[in-house]
Amino acid sequence: MMDKRLTVRVDSELAAAVDRFIADDVIPTTSKQDAVRHIMHDWLSAKGYLGDAQRIDEIHPSQSPNTQEEPCPQTVPIADL
Repeated sequence: MMDKRLTVRVDSELAAAVDRFIADDVIPTTSKQDAVRHIMHDWLSAKGYLGDAQRIDEIHPSQSPNTQEEPCPQTVPIADL
């Protein structure tokens, strides 16, 4: 259940990298929130910070409570996993 909100500011280079990740269709989404959740989940899992949590690729983007982008282009709000 995604009930926590986390807001992160990133520089232009990181924001552009997230946009490229989305454009490459690594996951079926156009949402920055879903993309960042996927990236964070994979990185945290690979580093051993996450246990047996549900894999993020098993969560369909339509299940996400935050599918609308906020207007600030340098801010990527994401919810806790």
